[in-house]
Amino acid sequence: MLSAQVLSDSEACRIHELSLKILAEVGVDVCHETIRAQLLRAGALEGATNARVRLPAGLVTEALAHCPTEFVLHSVRGDTYRMAAGNRFYSSCVVDPFMLDYRAGRRPPVLADCATNARLVDALDVIAMPYKMDLDYGDAVGRTVLLDSNLAFMSNMSKHYVCAPHDAEAARIWMDMSEIMAQASLWEKPIVSALISPTSPLTFDSQFLDLVAILLPYGIPLILLPCPQAGATSPFTLAGTVVGFNAENLAAITLIQTLRPGTPLHYHTVAMGFDMRSGRASLGGPEKALCGLAAVDMGRFYNLSCGCAGTATNSVHYDFQNGAETMAQLLPAVASRANLITGIGSIGNGMGTSAEQILFDCDLIALATYLHAGIRVDDERLAFDAFERVGPGGDFLQDPTTLQFLRSGEHFYAGSFETSGAQEPARSMYENLHARVEYILARHRPVIPEARIEALRRYTEANR
Repeated sequence: MLSAQVLSDSEACRIHELSLKILAEVGVDVCHETIRAQLLRAGALEGATNARVRLPAGLVTEALAHCPTEFVLHSVRGDTYRMAAGNRFYSSCVVDPFMLDYRAGRRPPVLADCATNARLVDALDVIAMPYKMDLDYGDAVGRTVLLDSNLAFMSNMSKHYVCAPHDAEAARIWMDMSEIMAQASLWEKPIVSALISPTSPLTFDSQFLDLVAILLPYGIPLILLPCPQAGATSPFTLAGTVVGFNAENLAAITLIQTLRPGTPLHYHTVAMGFDMRSGRASLGGPEKALCGLAAVDMGRFYNLSCGCAGTATNSVHYDFQNGAETMAQLLPAVASRANLITGIGSIGNGMGTSAEQILFDCDLIALATYLHAGIRVDDERLAFDAFERVGPGGDFLQDPTTLQFLRSGEHFYAGSFETSGAQEPARSMYENLHARVEYILARHRPVIPEARIEALRRYTEANR
């Protein structure tokens, strides 16, 4: 079995120690007077400015001790997902700032995308935890857009899902609507997790802290997502960037466990390169893949649930660059010790997605997983008896070994790859993907109690 690890244990320990030194001597900005006061009462020290606090190593170590080493997620349809060492789940976005439409090309998202792509992802077994960004849509803007888009999304999603609220009001709406879908307290049945991102470098702004204050009482898992850009908002060196996001994750862990000990947390990052030639961050570059592996190594160092971004391309086309960049990021992610691999379906430097890209990435997951598994060697697979039966010059087409392992996963068969070669006119992979999307959408209906959807509709109307 192949494995990917970019940090040795001694290197992880060195990064940990340097992160503690940064937090104790440089500190973090906490732009919320009440929360800053709580940290100071818990043992944090005043920093060089009014907003800054320094976090002694003992306070950070105590916070890490409060973090659950594993936790269980729930879903509307009753599935559970145990976030623990050795378990793996994938997450896909369903909408982004632009959509690549099979017929219309690049266009803004519309509310129907929330519904159709949610229904597609609901049908794909490989994706366990989809997420929906809070956006404006071509056919919905303003105050009610989150209500309408959440209604479209949740009415077609029976799995555990992830939200990324952009402010306190959005967080309340997400929690209200999620409790309707859970038909229980989210403490008892966490069907939703939340992405929260500190500002790099080393800043908890008021928006981040307001979100934390709203989300913590619900007890849902929080996915810590620093997004430093190497050379812009973190040191130019990748090692320095790893130190930066590790310090930010440790600071977030200290903050959250001080406010509510025992809150389930997931160690994550989307650290990326920054192209000094263009002034653009690079979500599809190999720097992000390496930093993601380092995040997994650090998460395992702390014995926490952890993950990385698994697919992305800077391309805005279905082309060679798309396939090369996506697979270059996915292969090492699959070979890592990540519990959660995110970003499935991402295109256009993290700004776009499509139904076809989601399905394409799922096919690449299947291929990467097959390669990661390697070759299983045992007496049956070494197949000495088959050689005895067939002998020199024969064939193995109908040999019992062939029939025994034909559907065992010994060979790779992917849904959308072209396999006919030059023997017959063939569709492109993109055409195959679109045909499969249409097939799935025509047949799949999420299993969601209608009473919950009706309750969502009533909530939406009452809060317009």
